[in-house]
Amino acid sequence: MCKPLTRYWRKKPRKRAIRRAVSPLKTALSTRVFLLLVLIYFTHQFSVYGLSYFLPGIIGSWGQLTPLQIGLLTAIPWISAAAGGILLPRFARTEQRSRSMLMAGYLVMATGMAIGAIAGHAVALLGFSLAAFMFFAMQSIIFNWLPSIMSGHMLAGSFGLLNCLGCAGAFSAVYSRRV
Repeated sequence: MCKPLTRYWRKKPRKRAIRRAVSPLKTALSTRVFLLLVLIYFTHQFSVYGLSYFLPGIIGSWGQLTPLQIGLLTAIPWISAAAGGILLPRFARTEQRSRSMLMAGYLVMATGMAIGAIAGHAVALLGFSLAAFMFFAMQSIIFNWLPSIMSGHMLAGSFGLLNCLGCAGAFSAVYSRRV
């Protein structure tokens, strides 16, 4: 393994710059709140992409529906998601309120997904719509909450890292169906 700080040809100013560049990543990964946000966003993306990819198949298994009917029924939760994204984030104005909204929002999402998994057709669609109502609202609250725990260059890198690790949740949702 190449260790850039141990190479003899490195000049001292460059070594210091490398040391400073590695430090924020360690700091971000050692921040418990950031790791919790990563876990939350991972599961968030898992549920969003799981619903995106599998809802048409779930609705299609409900009976003799045409592709147009399946598409129209699949659109209902996404209309709900857009409404939630417009209506809810404005209420998360303080850190405490953001935290409360995240906890309540993810509880509502989990409840909606559970209802969608075990209920009959119409109630399942309502459950999926309830979960979807929170999708975009919770995502915007997470990304607005991050500046309250980090700043500067660490904040910039944390946005990318959070998004990258969250997208791993999206990949996991789609891939889990094949396993």
